[in-house]
Amino acid sequence: MEKSDKHLNEWLEKADELFYQGKFEEAIPYFNKILKLNPNNLDVLYYKSKSLEFIGKYHEALEGYNKILSVTPNDEDALFDCGIIWHNLGDAQKAVEFYTKILSINPHNKEAWYRKGMSVGAMGRFNEAISFHEEALKIDPLFVHALFGKEWLLN
Repeated sequence: MEKSDKHLNEWLEKADELFYQGKFEEAIPYFNKILKLNPNNLDVLYYKSKSLEFIGKYHEALEGYNKILSVTPNDEDALFDCGIIWHNLGDAQKAVEFYTKILSINPHNKEAWYRKGMSVGAMGRFNEAISFHEEALKIDPLFVHALFGKEWLLN
């Protein structure tokens, strides 16, 4: 094993450990070290982007997700996280575009139906939002988020 491979494995283990402990800010430097040696590792880039998202660095996270999507445009996880970020940034329409893309790939993604409903609801289109929650509930009648989301929209 080469010295750089040994460091790469150590850094990967440490980044993984910190990420799963919720120490996202501490994990990022390890992700950066790995990406410096292996810039095309999309899994590491995803977890770095996820860490950035968790600490509120949304625009930096979007840069990583966009790089992933430039290589694998149908990556549902990256698309989903972009939707969440755009919703959190207050651009519900942009979020809907990402959830719509996911649903064009996988129409059985209950979470995408639910999130699309939440974003549409944020734009004041309540009847449409309810219909998206109902789509999620067709997939999983006990999907709690969609049940509560629909109930909230009805009241």
